[in-house]
Amino acid sequence: MPGPEIVKRIMIDTIDSVFREEKTIFVACIRDDLDYQETRAEIESVALFAGPDLKVCIALEDLLPYFEKRFFISGTPSFLIIKNGDLLDSILGKTSAQRLVDFIRPYMPDLSKQGAPGHHNNEARIRTAKK
Repeated sequence: MPGPEIVKRIMIDTIDSVFREEKTIFVACIRDDLDYQETRAEIESVALFAGPDLKVCIALEDLLPYFEKRFFISGTPSFLIIKNGDLLDSILGKTSAQRLVDFIRPYMPDLSKQGAPGHHNNEARIRTAKK
């Protein structure tokens, strides 16, 4: 039996519930194009690293107009940190899994503490997930 999906796709009928969550959310606004599989693997690496402390989601092209209007993104891929429906931070453009982890790190509780449970052991997964 497969495990739980670690990256959730935001759908038009669930978008409002995503933004009502109190948990910090990492959203990757991406296109299902030639780079999709590589970008998806990097996003999954972020989800493995973050564990349950961060909800990791993707928004595909059907939702890009919504994100462009609400959060003023100007292209894809765009990576957003959202909490309580507010944009806290964003980066635009293709990047590495390690840079994405560095991007989310300030928004993760207790992550700065060395040996934080569920996190420090996942650093190696980021380096190997792309292989």
